[in-house]
Amino acid sequence: MLIYGIRCSPDDLSNLPSTTVADYYLDYGLLVFPGYSKPTTIQAHGSLTPRFWAEVNQILSNPKKVHVLEHEHPYITESEDSAVKYLEDQGHPPPEWYYVPHLVINS
Repeated sequence: MLIYGIRCSPDDLSNLPSTTVADYYLDYGLLVFPGYSKPTTIQAHGSLTPRFWAEVNQILSNPKKVHVLEHEHPYITESEDSAVKYLEDQGHPPPEWYYVPHLVINS
């Protein structure tokens, strides 16, 4: 699964702006913006580039680990931007695209 999110702890969640719409993946410590997340595969558009092989090798080297992938950042909403700014002010890194190998959904 390819997700767009920001690393933070559960303790940070209670202080996020009330308008924040996001999921928190406790297993990975990620606040995820679901509008950008999607099941996907690694794709090569046209040719098999060094970047393509680097992503494949990164995931294959440890398939059960969360991996940061370099992709273009989406335009996020004002509410999502407020949450990101709050977390960055708390010392968290900026949002990234992550490859997440397995999600457990509790209902």
